[in-house]
Amino acid sequence: MLYAIHYQLPPTSTRDELLLQEKDEVVTCEVDRLDHSDVLAAYKTVIAACRKHKKWSGMGGIYAQAQMKAFVALGIQMVLVGSDLSFLMEAAAERAKGLRG
Repeated sequence: MLYAIHYQLPPTSTRDELLLQEKDEVVTCEVDRLDHSDVLAAYKTVIAACRKHKKWSGMGGIYAQAQMKAFVALGIQMVLVGSDLSFLMEAAAERAKGLRG
């Protein structure tokens, strides 16, 4: 059973959002893919809890465009779309490619 299913947001919490890390959820569920029904059920539960308490639901750890869109469609409101290092490396590789011709 996924721990996020049991997570309850206190109504007086000063936090504005709850961020889920997909790889942590998958390991906790002992499943091998992010579209597993247990993982999706956990997301839906947490999204509903966030809506109930007027908090933002967020996610990080997935960088494939199609998967990010699928979780946004479920109701995720904030997405970490990459890290500083990944953005810098992508830009550096593009610059080097342009210099090499």
